[in-house]
Amino acid sequence: MFIKEGGQGPANRQETELVGEILIRRGQLRRFQLEFLLQVQQAYLGQSRKRIPIGQLLLEHRATQKKSLREALCLQSELPAESITQILSVSDFDSENENENLTKLIPQDDL
Repeated sequence: MFIKEGGQGPANRQETELVGEILIRRGQLRRFQLEFLLQVQQAYLGQSRKRIPIGQLLLEHRATQKKSLREALCLQSELPAESITQILSVSDFDSENENENLTKLIPQDDL
């Protein structure tokens, strides 16, 4: 997520709010949960030299829901939480086939 000097976007962590902090601010995670999972993340790193993303740990330990994590990641990267298919209006489609087109564009789990 962090782009080095010469690239576009945030240059360091201070310019981008961390996903855990976003979830805490939104009331979707408690600080003690985040701190515990950050310790778990460090333990994995120390043992296997493999960094496990905090989002993966949040979901595996059921500290937050997938939808909440997705929204926080969208906020972090300043992307809209809705898919483009949800943003498009029905008037953009041919009226004869609009239901067929909409069901193809919107992911099944969002219907």
